[in-house]
Amino acid sequence: MKIVGLLGWFGSYKVVWLCCVLGGGVYGYPFLGAIPMLLWVVSWLLYCTETRKPLLYTTLFSGAYGLCFDSLLVLSDVMHFAEHAQFGPPSPIWMVVLWLGFGALIEKSFGALYGKWF
Repeated sequence: MKIVGLLGWFGSYKVVWLCCVLGGGVYGYPFLGAIPMLLWVVSWLLYCTETRKPLLYTTLFSGAYGLCFDSLLVLSDVMHFAEHAQFGPPSPIWMVVLWLGFGALIEKSFGALYGKWF
């Protein structure tokens, strides 16, 4: 992937991340706030044809991890979400979708560090 394309994907990730956080967490539209990030994740998975299957597994694992970990934090009263930001399980849907987006970017973000343990 060319650097210009990669920067475009990372830039668009930041935009949909902001839409997700503002829509879901700040303005109280948790489901509508999650839609841009969900569309971004699906288009990213469709774009990365050479690594689609491992990327899908990483993305789904990241979403499941985020759901479990954030729900554990909410249930143990370590973290709280505003009532208007809730939709779904203890961890709101927009937070789970943020974890999916993070999981989709792990390979490209840290791919340059693969095999460089120091």
